[in-house]
Amino acid sequence: MTTTTRTEPITVDHLLQQAAATADWVDAAPFRAQLLLLLEASGLTLPQLAAHLGISPATCQNLLVGRPGQQRIRRISVQDASALLRHTPDGVAEAVRRQVSTHDAQRMVLAMLDQGWTLELLAEVGGIGLSTLSRIGDGTLRRCTNRLDLAVRALHRWSEGRAAPTLLHATRRAAPAARLRRAA
Repeated sequence: MTTTTRTEPITVDHLLQQAAATADWVDAAPFRAQLLLLLEASGLTLPQLAAHLGISPATCQNLLVGRPGQQRIRRISVQDASALLRHTPDGVAEAVRRQVSTHDAQRMVLAMLDQGWTLELLAEVGGIGLSTLSRIGDGTLRRCTNRLDLAVRALHRWSEGRAAPTLLHATRRAAPAARLRRAA
């Protein structure tokens, strides 16, 4: 019986391909380290980075600190692992500074306003300046940094799972979206 030796180095991509062929899950440890590097390099919050990577914020949270009252997860899906590997710390840091169109962000702001959220509350929760959020919503801000776009995306994702407050500004709730649409 003859044995062959492998001359090319084993890469993470090779391991992912093998894992994808045999299972849907891989060890989380190397990807936890990658997520930490991306967080540090980007300066984004965890939900913002999750939006950029295309991974659920819950998966990122569970990967770093675990579910409430439980340890960190030990395995991660091959799809989420691949999404983490597609990004480098330098690439993410550069991407957050890049200028992007506010078209999608405007659509999300208007959708949140239509759900009953106020600009004031969205600005506070999202850590976004009220005037900036208003300018995105009314269409006067045409371009912004990817970091701001990701903040709006994370805020929109956050708002989707929550009911809009019913007692705050009860008479003014629908007015901001209508006012912003008229201005656009």
